[in-house]
Amino acid sequence: MRAAGICGSELGAVKHDDPSRRVPLIMGHEFVGIRADTGQLVAVNPLVTCGICDRCQSGQTNLCRARSLLGVHRSGGFAEQVAVPIGSTYELPADTSLLAAVLIEPLANAWHLWHLSGATASSRIGIIGGGAIGLMIAIVAAHNGRNT
Repeated sequence: MRAAGICGSELGAVKHDDPSRRVPLIMGHEFVGIRADTGQLVAVNPLVTCGICDRCQSGQTNLCRARSLLGVHRSGGFAEQVAVPIGSTYELPADTSLLAAVLIEPLANAWHLWHLSGATASSRIGIIGGGAIGLMIAIVAAHNGRNT
């Protein structure tokens, strides 16, 4: 492990004593680390899928019938080490800033949301919340020509 972000969902789980996120669970789903076998810096997609169910086979891995999230359903990035499927890692240049790298997961969510929304540079948009996802949506909107 090299860096992990603290998501609002983790803060909420602690604040509201979420029974689904109690010890021995180690939270953390926004994280980057070094692959033990190659020494390569990697970003991690925390969604772990089975790869064999009908949804995975049809390319709908986000709807996997056996999906789990690192840091939610299984130990995550607040640990010193974490077991991650190789297919969930994405190599990064060695000189990548850890601060920038740990924001890849929330940025990916914002990018996905932007494209799902069908918004364009001329769309009127509202962003509720100034947390990591809200800020990332503002960045994605600006990147796509929208002044927010």
